[in-house]
Amino acid sequence: MRPGLIIIAALAAVLSARSATADGCRARLHLKVTLDVPDPTAQSFLSALTSSPLYEIIWIKGHDTSATVELRGPATDFHCKAEIERMRRDSQIEELKVLQAD
Repeated sequence: MRPGLIIIAALAAVLSARSATADGCRARLHLKVTLDVPDPTAQSFLSALTSSPLYEIIWIKGHDTSATVELRGPATDFHCKAEIERMRRDSQIEELKVLQAD
């Protein structure tokens, strides 16, 4: 294989990986958590809400039992919706509303 073709193939792989990441799961959610959650802002609590280490929940704002967070991950819309539905069934989530899905 020619060196020029290797460079073009590598560049194409990088660009496709970037576009796949940009098109991944991204949703802003409003959560109402149960009173037994000691600190809903704790990263340990937020990361426990996801079923996969590929997903990340980022605290945006909130207080006491109410929070606005952002869910991010590499998955398609179908998998993103499935992750949100799984979070809805968590025993520490009383209410989950999707505010914005990208």
